[in-house]
Amino acid sequence: MPGAIAPNLHEGSRAEYLAQYFFASFGTAVSIPHQEDHGLDLFCTLCKRVGQKALAETAFTVQVKSDMRPWVFDNADSVRWLVEHPLPLLLCVVEKPSARVRVYHTAPRFYMWSLGLDDKLELLPLDEKDGKCTQWEGGTSFSLSAPILDFTITESLRDGFVDDARDVLKYWLQVENDNLTRVRTGIMRFEMPYSYETNKVPNGGRVVQERTVVTDTQLQHPKKQIGEMIEWLGAQLYERGDVAGATRCALLHRHLSEKGEPGRLTRVNTELNARLFPTGAPYLFAAIDKLGEMLDASIARGDNTA
Repeated sequence: MPGAIAPNLHEGSRAEYLAQYFFASFGTAVSIPHQEDHGLDLFCTLCKRVGQKALAETAFTVQVKSDMRPWVFDNADSVRWLVEHPLPLLLCVVEKPSARVRVYHTAPRFYMWSLGLDDKLELLPLDEKDGKCTQWEGGTSFSLSAPILDFTITESLRDGFVDDARDVLKYWLQVENDNLTRVRTGIMRFEMPYSYETNKVPNGGRVVQERTVVTDTQLQHPKKQIGEMIEWLGAQLYERGDVAGATRCALLHRHLSEKGEPGRLTRVNTELNARLFPTGAPYLFAAIDKLGEMLDASIARGDNTA
């Protein structure tokens, strides 16, 4: 009827309101409209103070829940979406009666990436203070261990809390971005702190997990990525007069590109041809291929004979 709404219409949104209030303390926190919701609730930025302005540093996303039940991804497409989500992603659990907020990392998605994708994944938040790195214990359920932040809204108002919490968030967002870079470049490994304590910036060592051997198909993307980087780096070294360094880049680029185009390394190959074939090289890659054959022969002999 006009002038009335369902009494529990906004019940499910109260947790999001509290979470948005908290994350807005560090920069911007925009609630994603329900009709546009595809699995995430907040789009946020972590800002730093520069003079009289706040400069946006890191964008990240947040999924908000109102209970400690597992966050479930029950098919291959949803798991792939989680792993390949291009921004840092945090899970926030809000207990409305006590206005308590817990914030969790989502590192298991990168562990799943390092092992190879599965068709199901469950992330289990725990109510602990001492966190441990993600570990595979069989199956597709992964503990999120302790929250990285745990507080009540009242506690968040005390002096110094926002600055301390910002430092914790900044650290974990960097961990997320480092792992996302590996996903984008196809490097099937992930890294996170070996242990941590809730509400504190981790200061210990990190643990690395990765597959020992990957498939040929899984190698294609990192080979392409490193090939483009090596091409650019070799050209830059050549422009600086580091012909030896540029030659090493050209050797690796030739090996990875599977006899492809030299791109920006054309000048490097041309100069090597002029040095190794003074009377004229038979083709553009003649010198770099000759150097590669010499290297292969030396490795095969197992000595340092030139």
